Amino acid sequence: MAIDIFKEENRRQIVSLIIFFILLIIFLYLLYYLFLRPSSEETKITPRIYKKVKVDFSLFEKPKFKKISSPPLPELREEKPGRENPFIPFE
Repeated sequence: MAIDIFKEENRRQIVSLIIFFILLIIFLYLLYYLFLRPSSEETKITPRIYKKVKVDFSLFEKPKFKKISSPPLPELREEKPGRENPFIPFE
């Protein structure tokens, strides 16, 4: 038989205190690093200089590109698809 060092109510208090201190440490850590930490001068945002982009439009002058045509349009039916009342059962 195991020896029970702590009573049930003492065990609950100890677990509650441990959870409380863990949450307190997390709260203080977040408080310091999100709000109270002094800002450094190195975190200034510097604008980025982008390279100029050159687009080669010579593709549109090639004969292979000029031969491309749009696809043929689908033929439209003259009859209206479907039934007059689609909710009536088939006979």
